[in-house]
Amino acid sequence: MLATAGRPGPETLEAVRRCRKALESVVEGYQAEAVRVVRHTLSVSKSDAGDALAAAKEWASCFSVAGVATSDQNARALLSRAAAATDGRYTEVSFARALSMLLIGLDFDRWDERTATEFARRLTAVAEQLEEAAMSADVPDPAIRPVLEARAGALLAKLAKVAGPDAARVLLEGIFGREGKG
Repeated sequence: MLATAGRPGPETLEAVRRCRKALESVVEGYQAEAVRVVRHTLSVSKSDAGDALAAAKEWASCFSVAGVATSDQNARALLSRAAAATDGRYTEVSFARALSMLLIGLDFDRWDERTATEFARRLTAVAEQLEEAAMSADVPDPAIRPVLEARAGALLAKLAKVAGPDAARVLLEGIFGREGKG
C-alpha cells in the first residue's frame, strides 16, 4: 500500500520499526556491559559471575558508611546505593543506571562506544578510593577483611605466576617472621 498524503506507508513504518529495534539492541548492549562492570568492580572476589546486586551488597558490607574517611560525595553515594542494592528497589540494570547517572551523568540511551570505558574507569576509581580509605585507617574495621583477603590472594597468585610459588611462600614467611619479631 502506498503512502497517502501526510501519512507514511507500511514500508516506511516497517523501516522505522527496524531502526528502533536496532537502537534498542545497542542500548541493551550498553546495559549488559554496565551490569558486567558493576558485578566485577563492586565485588569482593572481582568476579564477573553471579548477581550484580548481591555482589554490590556483599562488597558494601565490608565498609562502615560512617567510618570511611572520605569527603567525596560520589564515594559516599556509591557506598550508600551498594549497601541498599538488594532492598528491592533495584534490578541489575536499574542499579547500573543509577550508578551511571551518579558517576557520569548519563542514562544508557545517551551512551556511545566510549562511555562504557569511562563508566568502568570512574566506578573503579571510586571503589578503589573507598577500599583504600578503609584499609588506611589507623585501626581498620574488621569488616574490611574479606576485601583484604581477596586482594592479597590475587596479588600472591600473580606473584606465584611471575616468580613461582616459592617466591610467594618466601614473601609470606618474611611477613610473618617480621610480625612475630616486631
